[in-house]
Amino acid sequence: MKIAHVVGTFPPHPGGMGQVALDECRELAARGHHVTVFTMRYPGASYQLSSGEPFSVVRLHPWLKAGDAGAVPQLLFRLAGFDLVHLHYPWYGGAEWVWLAKWLRRQRYLVTYHLSAQPVGWFKRAVQIGYDLIWARTILGNAEKLLVVDQEYFANSPWGLASWPAKIVELPNGVDTAVFQPASRTVSAEKGERTILFVGNLMPVKRLDLLLLAMRQLSPDNVKLVVVGGGYDEKKYQKLTADYGLQTAVQFAGRCDDREKLAEYYQQATCLVVPSEAESFSLVALEAMACGCPVIAADIPGLRARIIAGQDGFLFTPGSVADLVAKIKLLLSLSAAERRQMGERGRQKVLAQYSLEQHVNRLEEVYHLFLQTGKSESI
Repeated sequence: MKIAHVVGTFPPHPGGMGQVALDECRELAARGHHVTVFTMRYPGASYQLSSGEPFSVVRLHPWLKAGDAGAVPQLLFRLAGFDLVHLHYPWYGGAEWVWLAKWLRRQRYLVTYHLSAQPVGWFKRAVQIGYDLIWARTILGNAEKLLVVDQEYFANSPWGLASWPAKIVELPNGVDTAVFQPASRTVSAEKGERTILFVGNLMPVKRLDLLLLAMRQLSPDNVKLVVVGGGYDEKKYQKLTADYGLQTAVQFAGRCDDREKLAEYYQQATCLVVPSEAESFSLVALEAMACGCPVIAADIPGLRARIIAGQDGFLFTPGSVADLVAKIKLLLSLSAAERRQMGERGRQKVLAQYSLEQHVNRLEEVYHLFLQTGKSESI
C-alpha cells in the first residue's frame, strides 16, 4: 500500500500529534507499506530524524507562513499517485490542499482529528471561528473516515459526535512500550522519591502556572519539580518561578527529543502532573504510566478516560490549586510499595489497551476497509 501521511510538524514535540504520526509511519513501513510523509519546512529548524528511517520525508517550503501554519499549494501535485492520503489535523495551510486533491481528481483521504486549536486573544479566536465555519467543516466533512483519539473530547469539540456519525472511528493513540517501560534498575530515593514531573510544550493551555502555584505550598516539604519542555512561554515561567522564590525547587530541563532520556525522566519521578485546561488525549500521561509512573491529571475530557482515580493515578478539579495540592500530598502519603503498585497497574493498562502494536493493527484495519469499500460506513 502506498500511503501519504500529511502532518504539519515533523519530527514532533514530545507527546504531540507529530509523535503519533512518526510512530505510525515507522510501524507501517516495518510492515511493508510504502510511506511518505509530507510536512512543512520551518526556517532555521534542525531535524533530528536518523538517515536510516524506513519511510520518506518531503519537506515543503511554505509560500506564506504564520506561526506553525504555512501555505503549501505544491502539496496538491505531490499527492498524486498515492493509494491513500492520511491527514493529521490540524495543519492550517496544508489540509486545504488535501481537500482540493479530492475535489479535482477524486483522491480520497481520511483524517485523524488530534486536537482543537486554542487561540489566545480575541482576534485569533475570531479568525479561528471563521476558519472552522468554512474550511474546517469542509475538510472534515469530505474525509472518508474521521479518526478521533478520544470520543468525549471530540464530542466537546466544535463538531461533536453528531456531525458525521457514520465516519467516526475512535482510535486511541499508542505507546511504544519497549521504549517506555519501568526502569530495569532500582532508582534511588534521592533521584525520584519526591520529584514531580511536568512534560509538555510551555504554552498557556498546559497550565504550568497552576503547578507552580501548587509548588509554593509543596516546596517546604522538600518536593522538587522537573519541567521537561521548551518554547512558547518558557521565559515567562522561569520568571514566575523566580518571583515565587522557587529557583531551588524547580528545574527547567528544556526540550527532550531523546525518547530514551524522556523515559528516564518518567522512571525517576514520583508522579507526572498534567494540569492542562484542555487535552485531546495526553500521550505523555500514557508514556508515564507505561514507565510505572503514577499520573495526577485535571479531570477533563481527553484525560479522565486514561486514569482510574485511586488505581493508577488521581484526578483533580480543573483549575483548582487547592485540589491539586491535596492530590499530590495524597500520593506522597502513600508508601513506596503502594506507589509501585499504582505504577504497575498503570503499566498493565497501557499494555492491555494502548500499545503501539494494537494501535497500528487497528489503523491497518481501517485502511484496508477504507480501500475495499470506498464508502463512508461505520467500521
